[in-house]
Amino acid sequence: MSLELYESEAQITKGRLDLNSAEQIPACFFPLNTEQALGEYDLLARKLADAGRLALATHRALSSYVLQIDIVIKAKEAGKHIPAFSFATLDKARSQLKLEQLDDPVTRSAPLRNKFAGCGFSSRLRAV
Repeated sequence: MSLELYESEAQITKGRLDLNSAEQIPACFFPLNTEQALGEYDLLARKLADAGRLALATHRALSSYVLQIDIVIKAKEAGKHIPAFSFATLDKARSQLKLEQLDDPVTRSAPLRNKFAGCGFSSRLRAV
């Protein structure tokens, strides 16, 4: 018994069979049927690749993440019950991806100057 995965028509028409030659972003491990899942995959794969974090384990977690998104969207469109394990798998994959680290860092303001440091008063603020 062979467990082969076949690409969906959406992936074939979008040219996602092997690698996206422009950015060298690999195709999703699983066939995706919804445009939302394909868009989410493209966005996150590009963000992870730009951050230098698109390794094999990360790619598998990303593929699992967008597959669960695809399953949830298809079930919602069909009016079917959304399985709870889809959300558990989605949360697990999201935590493995550490998406919060992909956000642009918040610029911090300059540290406060301790105006009493020159007079000899101690303070918890660092003297400048």
